[in-house]
Amino acid sequence: MIFKENDKIRFLIAGSIIGMICGFMLTIYRLLVVLLQGKMQILYTFARENLLNSIIILLFLAFLGFLVGMLTYKEPMIGGSGIPQVMGQIKGLLTIKWQKVLPFKFLGGVIGLASGLTLGREGPSVQMGASIGQAYAELGKSKDEDSKILISAGAAAGLSAAFNAPISGILFALEELHHSFNKYVFIAVTSSSIFANYISGLILGVEPVINLGKMSRLSPSLYTYLILMGLIIGLLAPIFTLSIYKLKDLYDSMPLPKYIQVIIPFVLTGIAIILFPHAFGSGEHFIFLPIEHNADEFRIFEILFAKFILLIIAFSSGMPGGIFLPMLVLGSLIGNAFGQSLVMLGIIESNYIVLFSSIAMAANFAAIVRSPLTGIILLLELTGSFTFFLPISVVVLTSYMVVELMNLKPIYSGLLKKMYAKINN
Repeated sequence: MIFKENDKIRFLIAGSIIGMICGFMLTIYRLLVVLLQGKMQILYTFARENLLNSIIILLFLAFLGFLVGMLTYKEPMIGGSGIPQVMGQIKGLLTIKWQKVLPFKFLGGVIGLASGLTLGREGPSVQMGASIGQAYAELGKSKDEDSKILISAGAAAGLSAAFNAPISGILFALEELHHSFNKYVFIAVTSSSIFANYISGLILGVEPVINLGKMSRLSPSLYTYLILMGLIIGLLAPIFTLSIYKLKDLYDSMPLPKYIQVIIPFVLTGIAIILFPHAFGSGEHFIFLPIEHNADEFRIFEILFAKFILLIIAFSSGMPGGIFLPMLVLGSLIGNAFGQSLVMLGIIESNYIVLFSSIAMAANFAAIVRSPLTGIILLLELTGSFTFFLPISVVVLTSYMVVELMNLKPIYSGLLKKMYAKINN
């Protein structure tokens, strides 16, 4: 499609409006999740008092799972993170009804996150943002090519608002959704991402989402160990991706309707949280272990395994919820364990563990999603530590290349392929 010169102004205005709407709506989403998570924590404390209380809370969670399952049953396109659906929209493979997706995703995402499931807010935020972009396009009777650009603008705004990460929102739209640079897309996604971040910043503040404080600089002589960590993360990444594929196949093979299947992760997660309170939520608090009271390696591996299992059980069920933040948490735990190993060998001081832990987050993201630039910038924006570009890039490039050589599809592309095949069978 041929664009006119004045289309640049049109996309700038459209992107700005979409960004402001996304910023406001997704800030409400974030605040509502935090508020309700506090209420659920009280209920879980009540559940730990005795067996009867535990049963009452598990029945309540089963009811919540049923509600979310019904939403997913009524509108299957809200399932999962929503990012594969947005990719499918832009490629012209999927038809999305924003009138149902937007409210259903909002409600389903809030319930899942508030209940303490191991899921993230960022995937749903991307899909809700894309739905806002689609609504703007349809209400303005935009042409098909314009609509795809505005959907991308909304998606970028969603990631920007979810993480206080406007540059990552821009890169994600260009690198993961479009796989190319187009000046009209760039104008739309940049304006939307900036304005979404501006609105969320006005309400929530501009502090980094994961503020790890000042980290020690690593000597270039130790970069060999960064490469080794990147290799390990690259080798582990396919386990994550393939586990999700296999468990999704298992859910699909169950002779149960979707609104019953979604009860499973709610109840299993509820049991885990009642027994182990720290299992609540995406696991963001585990990222801060190296700067608080760090667990030993054995405990780190226990947490890593538990959060991995809870994540794939929840995400593979098809309920609304993202994997961005849980992926970062898993990466940080791997980096934490790796850093502790180096300390025990006398290679580094313990104050460097937080650096290895944080860098591993970006590497895990890049290896699974295969968006290395987004992974690098996302970590820099999340932590506010823009001085560690070089060591982050070394680990990200290593983990990314390891998985590329395995010829395994990026997770969102793989999920889109499975979704498209299921729809057309």
